[in-house]
Amino acid sequence: MTNAIITVFHATNPIAEILLNGEICDVKILDRCAYRYLSEDSSTEDIDCFLSRRVFPNRHDASTADALRSLGLAVYNVEDIIKLTGGKMICDKISIKIEIEDIN
Repeated sequence: MTNAIITVFHATNPIAEILLNGEICDVKILDRCAYRYLSEDSSTEDIDCFLSRRVFPNRHDASTADALRSLGLAVYNVEDIIKLTGGKMICDKISIKIEIEDIN
């Protein structure tokens, strides 16, 4: 089983914490600006969608292959891309930190 703690930042300020445990999702809003992206009722599917929007799209073409190569990745994986890029985009000051805890 894998647990993940995802912290969402605006600039350097944490605005939300997300605890994922399998299909269980617990979202804690720390700042009201997080409501633009998340809510306390966000499901794991909502979180997956949010994270997917924070990375470049998988177009299955040369541009995706080039982007993956520049990050040192062999395959497209949203979690790995966010770990490397922080989910940063040019249009806002949001960043994401993912911490994974493996439990056996």
